[in-house]
Formats: sequence, C-alpha cells, structure tokens
Amino acid sequence: MLELLLALVANLTGIYILGILTWYSVQTFSTRTKENRYLYVLFGASFVELATHLVTTVVQYYNFFDQQRLGIVMYSFVFTINAVYILAWVLYLNERLGKETAHDAVYIRQLMLLTAPVILLLVLSIINMFVPVYFSYYNMEYVRKPGYYLTLIIPICYLIYGIILFFRAKQKKKLYQELPFVSFILPVVTAHVLESLFIHLCVIPLANTLVLVILVLMNAKQNAAVDPLSGVYTKSEMFRYLDDEKVQNFADRKLMGIMIRLEYLKDIQTKYGHRVGDQAVSDLGFLIRSNIPNTSVAFHYADDAFIVLLEHMQEDKMRSVISRLKAELLQFNQKTATVYELHISYGSSVFRENDTVDRFIDRMEKRLIENKKGKMKAVEDAELLKPE
Repeated sequence: MLELLLALVANLTGIYILGILTWYSVQTFSTRTKENRYLYVLFGASFVELATHLVTTVVQYYNFFDQQRLGIVMYSFVFTINAVYILAWVLYLNERLGKETAHDAVYIRQLMLLTAPVILLLVLSIINMFVPVYFSYYNMEYVRKPGYYLTLIIPICYLIYGIILFFRAKQKKKLYQELPFVSFILPVVTAHVLESLFIHLCVIPLANTLVLVILVLMNAKQNAAVDPLSGVYTKSEMFRYLDDEKVQNFADRKLMGIMIRLEYLKDIQTKYGHRVGDQAVSDLGFLIRSNIPNTSVAFHYADDAFIVLLEHMQEDKMRSVISRLKAELLQFNQKTATVYELHISYGSSVFRENDTVDRFIDRMEKRLIENKKGKMKAVEDAELLKPE
C-alpha cells in the first residue's frame, strides 16, 4: 500500500507541476520557433512517462486485466519515452545554442545519428514484449536482464553529449549567463542511480519534470536578459554585470569597454521607416556578437548604441576587435543587398582603480564623440586638399 501511495503522490505531483509549466510556457514563449517546439516535445514526453507510470502502478496493484502482459508492455514503453525525453532535451539545446541551419546536410546526418539509440530502444521495447531483453515479469516478480542497463546508459550519454554541445556553442554565442548544468544533471543522474539500485523505485519521471521546472525558469530569465531586437544583452543586464559589489575588482581584471554607435539610424528610419531601422540595428547586433572575443560581452545600451565589455584584454587586442568589426561592416555593405549601409563610430575606455560605472561609461561616450569629430575633420581636410 505504501508503494502505491508513494507512486501516486510522485506521479500526480509531476503531472500537476507539468500542467502549470505548460500553461505558463504557452502564455510566455512563442510557439513559432523550433526551439520552443522541442520544449513542448519535452513536456509531452514527460507527461506520457508520468501517466504511464501512474496507470501501470494502479493496474498492477489492483490486478486489472492481464496485468502481467500489460506491465511488460507499459514498462517497455516507459524506457523508450525516457530516451525520447533526453533526446528532445539535446535537440532543444542544439536549437537554443544556435546551429547554422536545420536544412544543412551535416545537421541532418547528426540528427540521424542522434535518433539511432532511441530507435534501438524502441525496437528492443517491442522485442521485450515477447522475449525478455530489458526484464522478465512473472508472478509479480520483476527481474532485470543485461539489456536493462542500456536504458540507463543511453540517456546518460545524451546528457553528456548535451554538456559538450553547450560548452562548445556557448563561446560562439557569447553567453556569460550559463545554463545551470549541475541543476539539470543532478536530478536526472540521481534518479537513474536510485532506480538502478532499488528495483521498485520509480523516480525518473519526477526528476525529468524537475529539470523542466529549472529549464522554464532559466528560459524566463534569459528572455528578460536578452534584447530581442539585437540579440545581445539589455542595458539593465549590463548594470547587473557591472554590479557595485563587483565593480572594485574590474581594475584588477583589466576591464575595457567600447561604445559603438550606429551612424545615420535616424536617416534610415526617416527614409525607409522604423521596421527597416530595426533591421539595421539587428544586423549590427549580429555583427558585433559574431566578431567579439569569447571573454567579452555585448549589450544594447541605447537605440543606436552598443557597449562591449572585454575582460583581461590589452589595448592592442581591443584595437584588433575594432579592426575586425570594421572589416565585417565593409563586407556587409559590399555584399548584402539592403537599402542601407552600416557605419559606426566608437570610443573606448579602461576601467581605472577607484572608478565608478558612470565615469567609465561617460569616458567611452566622450571618446566616441572625440573620434567622430576627428573623423569629420579628416573628411573636411580631405575636401580642402582636393584640386579645383
């Protein structure tokens, strides 16, 4: 009776939490992106897993129908659903961290390799209904077979692959806010270990639901921190990054800042409209985050202004960042068929000892204005030197 009560509480709690998460996600996150579709696959797989465990427990306890055959079928099905859940988690992570394209041949081959272990588990689940591969179930006695450990090893391998994928992609995406992988892995790994040690324990579905809670909370936090137009972090997030408690350490860490302003934005908006102006800001945001070092973070500071913060950076390296961005802008203007060109002005500053955030930003802006005036003067001088 105690086993039945524990199973009912665990699975019904998981279903209740999952219902709240699904409602919140539908209200908060777009359903148009492939990333969020994978999130809903995670919800679906988790719900099916919880419901299957719940029904199986009740059927076995009350000896409904041919409970021996039903128990084999449902337990076999659960193993496959758990692997589908972990696979969906990896695919979600792959989308979130930005693969190049869903249609490219390399990605399609990668997807086929990733789904192969799940297909194997599905085939073995079907075979297990007739020949014990995962377990045998006779006269209320459940005995594991060597194939059972595949159902533990494959999800763990997916998790490890997800971790590798994250740490490879995070540098490319310039994420300074890391997903809490310990929080993701700990419930799942703990649940798998407990189920491998205690044959009648069933905690993997609830652990998967707890992971979804963490994932949705992190999604909400990330959505609030990232500017949807430019794809870089927001101004408020910059001030959190330059927190007063940490600010005194920045001089030791050789923090440098570059303020980058998109020139002629108001002209673009006046001539072509705000939608085209927004696209120009979006293009510049993409070029900035694609061409800054892995140790740097970009923020959308104002309508036409960005700030890039670089830690442990020498001045010559900072100048190379600007040179690289200028080269990319030149390529963009020459090769991209847009009605506008992207031009920037910039100013940099070093965070000094006993400095404040406001003074640090003010120096960047002052240097930007000085550089812009110098650039305009150089153009005027060149005009004066032109022969009549």
